[in-house]
Amino acid sequence: MLDGEDSFEAARREVTELLFDAYKRNREIGYSLDKVLVSLSAGSLLFSMTFISAVAPARHWLIALFLAWTCFAGSIVLVIIGMRTTQLDEVKIAVQMSERLDELKQRKSPDVKARLDIKATRNPRGILLGNCAVGVFLVGIVCLGTFVGVNLWWAH
Repeated sequence: MLDGEDSFEAARREVTELLFDAYKRNREIGYSLDKVLVSLSAGSLLFSMTFISAVAPARHWLIALFLAWTCFAGSIVLVIIGMRTTQLDEVKIAVQMSERLDELKQRKSPDVKARLDIKATRNPRGILLGNCAVGVFLVGIVCLGTFVGVNLWWAH
C-alpha cells in the first residue's frame, strides 16, 4: 500500500508541475499579446497622427480617422483594464494560498490534512476585455484603412 501511495504522490506532483508550467506559459503568452497589442495600437495612433497630411491631404471622411483613433486609444485602455483585472484575481488566489499555508503552520501534526480547494480557473472578465481590445484594434485598422483608401481614391 505504501508503494501505491508513493506512486500516487509522484503522479500528483508531476501533474501539478505540468499544470503550473502550462499556467506560466499561458501567462507569458497573454502578457506578450498585451504588449504587442498596446505597441501596435500606440504605433498606429502616432503614425496616423504624424503622417495624416502626407497620406490624406484632402482629409475626406474624417469621421473614419477619428473613429480609428478612438479605437486605438480604446484598445490600449481595454488592455490596461484587463491586466489590472487579471492582477486582482491573482491576488485573490495568492491570499487563498497564504491562508492554506497558515492553516498548515497552525496544525504542525503530520497526520493533519489541509483543505486544498484552490483551483485553476479562467478569468472571464480578463478574457472578455482582451478579446474586446483585439476587436476594437481591428475595427480601428479597418477605419484607418478606409480613411486612407478613400483619400487616395479621391486624390486621383
